[in-house]
This record gives sequence, C-alpha cells and structure tokens, in this order.
Amino acid sequence: MDNYLLLPYNKELEDKSKELGFTQTYFLEKDLVLSSATTPKELLTQSQKAHNAKKKLIYIPTSPDMLRFAIEKAPVDIILNSEKIYPNDSLHYPKAGLDQVLGPLANKKNKTIAFSFSHILNTTQRPKLLTRMAFNVKICKKYQVPLIWSTFAQSPSDLRSAKDLQAFWEFITTQII
Repeated sequence: MDNYLLLPYNKELEDKSKELGFTQTYFLEKDLVLSSATTPKELLTQSQKAHNAKKKLIYIPTSPDMLRFAIEKAPVDIILNSEKIYPNDSLHYPKAGLDQVLGPLANKKNKTIAFSFSHILNTTQRPKLLTRMAFNVKICKKYQVPLIWSTFAQSPSDLRSAKDLQAFWEFITTQII
C-alpha cells in the first residue's frame, strides 16, 4: 500500500512510513503537486507545470463545475476530497460529488479518485463525510474508476499504520454500502 503525504520531504517521515507498513511514500513538492484551482485556466496551467516537472497532480475541487472540468478536460492525475464540494445533502441522497454521469466519465478519462483518512480525522462532521465517501466508493466500484485510499497526512500526527487503513477501508467498502 502506498502512502501519500501532503508534507514536504523528510527522511524521518519516510522512515516512519516504512515502519508503519507502507511500501512507497510520496511527498508534496518532491513527487506530488497539490492544486485547488478555482478556474479552468488556472487548473490547466498548474497541471501543465506539474507534468513538465514529472510530478503527479492532486486536485481538490472547489465547485461541481470544476470537478466536472477536472474529470472531463484537465490532465489531472488524482482527484481528492470531492465530498467537500456541496455544503448540504439532498433530501433523498447524499451529494458526494460523483454521480452517474461523472462516474463513467472518470473511468473513460482514466482519472483516479482518492480518499483521505486525514480528512476523516480532522472533520467535525464525521457521519456526513463517511456517508458521502461510501456513496463515492459505490459509484467508483460501479463504473470501475480507480481508487486510492491513503493517509494524505497534513501533519505527522495524522499518520496511521497501513493495517489500520486497510481495515478501515474494508469497513467502508463492505459494511456501509
């Protein structure tokens, strides 16, 4: 299992990640570029810079339109935290970001949807977030969209072992759905 960290490279963190059971660790600025662009032009510029530097671009969408643009037209590698786009759910279903239109598009365009354990740790609305994550996992599995489940730690205290993450992931994908 790979560990994606939203932290600059640090040898101690790399060693700690191996100690926790991860096979590969990716760091911000060394291997990854994080973007939360609010306009298509800004996103295209950042993605071009990331690909020229041979780094993966992780995009955190800021609106439903930007999520669709990132899936449909932008050369984005990983889409993270799409659950945060909508402030409120619909009366009949969770508004989790992905739907029956974006799922097949993400598969066709070979986009990867990522889920952050750090986001679960640091949210004040955990039940709402878990429901939305479960909904997105269901859409991704239905349309065979590639998934990443990692810590996406923003501080060293957010790190968890690979076994803990795997157990929690199995819970989300089997019990909640």
